Amino acid sequence: MPERTNLYQAAFISESQDILETINQCLLSLEKEPHNTTVIDEIFRAAHSLKGMSAAMSFDEITALAHEMEDRLDKVRKGEAEASLGIVDNLFDYSDALASLVRGVIEERKEKTVKAQIPVVTKEMQSVRISTERLNSLMNLAGELLIAKNRLKNIAQEHKVDELDEALAPFDRLVADLEEEVLKARLVPVRQTFGRFPRMVRDIARDQEKEIELAMEGGEIELDRAILDNLGEPLVHLLKNAIDHGIESPGERGKRGKLKVGRVGLLARREENKVVIEVQDDGRGMNPEEVKQVALQNGVVGLEEAAKLSNDEVLKLTFLPGFTTAKKATGVSGRGVGLDVVKTTVESLGGAVTISSKQGEGTKVSLKLPLTTAIIQALLIGLGEEVYAIPLADVVEVLKVGPQDIKTIQAREVIVIRGNITPLIRSRRLWGISKDGADTFPVVVARRGEGCIGLAVDSLLGNREIVVKPLDPLLKGMREFAGTTILENGKVALILNTSGLSYA
Repeated sequence: MPERTNLYQAAFISESQDILETINQCLLSLEKEPHNTTVIDEIFRAAHSLKGMSAAMSFDEITALAHEMEDRLDKVRKGEAEASLGIVDNLFDYSDALASLVRGVIEERKEKTVKAQIPVVTKEMQSVRISTERLNSLMNLAGELLIAKNRLKNIAQEHKVDELDEALAPFDRLVADLEEEVLKARLVPVRQTFGRFPRMVRDIARDQEKEIELAMEGGEIELDRAILDNLGEPLVHLLKNAIDHGIESPGERGKRGKLKVGRVGLLARREENKVVIEVQDDGRGMNPEEVKQVALQNGVVGLEEAAKLSNDEVLKLTFLPGFTTAKKATGVSGRGVGLDVVKTTVESLGGAVTISSKQGEGTKVSLKLPLTTAIIQALLIGLGEEVYAIPLADVVEVLKVGPQDIKTIQAREVIVIRGNITPLIRSRRLWGISKDGADTFPVVVARRGEGCIGLAVDSLLGNREIVVKPLDPLLKGMREFAGTTILENGKVALILNTSGLSYA
């Protein structure tokens, strides 16, 4: 019987969260269209459904509160009360209180159940909700199978065992199919994270006496759940910055000839084998000179270095820890916490962050992310006695470079590729390998932010499908590494994070 109770509670929590999200979205619409009877009816039906579900589960406190909300809505439906701002605020309070009570049922259930959660049948009956822990476990098993398969293939090729090589052919296909299915199961639409932001933007805008419209696009774009779960905090920081620093007050916007309602965009789109998420606003934009002065005052850059920085390079200073141009701290931002968290989190997921801004027109921050971080295609490179992996999604091309191809600009080595100047990073120097190797060497041209870098290596060892493992805690602070993988010979190789590589 406890298992069945656990099953029903999990279903109740899932359904309740969906209902509360519907209520929040409808309340946001009602605030803009107070006479929209269709929206009022939808909120009423949602509150009524929640009341019935909670009564069936004997959650008396939730039932009573949902009943109160239903009564308040019924008066609006009958025309006995208007959907004024005060009424809508009151309904939001009911929604928040109900959400808190439902969370209390998430927490109570966790205390009473074992860690491995039971899959819960949804209302569609053709699908099930599976816990993240179980999906991660499946992915780990698929990854271990991949490692075992690669080791067997290596043995077959090394010892020329044709029978083993033939026997591995169907195994190879089966493992690939399993990986694909598990990866698909981990993909979820970004709307699951986007859905929490309209209410947050509305509340902050009201608090700051600003008028803001949040436009969201691309909610159907899918990302690995493990990546999406880590994006909540960065997106909160970016949206708060857009509202607090970006969008002007209605009075200020009017003086500048802008519409009094500011616009914040939260957009997702596919770009090759990556997902790009953008947060943009049509606010005041960033003043590079102001940013530069703050950097000088805080000792982030010196006068001579600051004079050489382009506007784009100046804007990148805002991603440094503790950097803020806010005159004073507020409840929203200005405490020197934000963009550095965004950059660190995104790069730890194998992604990259870029920023662009135009004074008087607004600011855009773009997050470029891999679809998944679990199993990826990678280029293996040799450096001294060690093997490293570079995610193939970050590799643009591979070149042979000799002394005649290398130039020096501002004391930094570069190579020119089809007219584009690309910084050259000597990998041996970067990791303290004593000799520079041969005069002519392979260079892996890889993406870093909006540009590229050239990574000098000793040898190219071909492409592999690899399983990404987390970094050892001792290496956590090293931004040049994105994780580790186990090679077919059983050895561990570090996976390079090209966005975190620096000159040496």
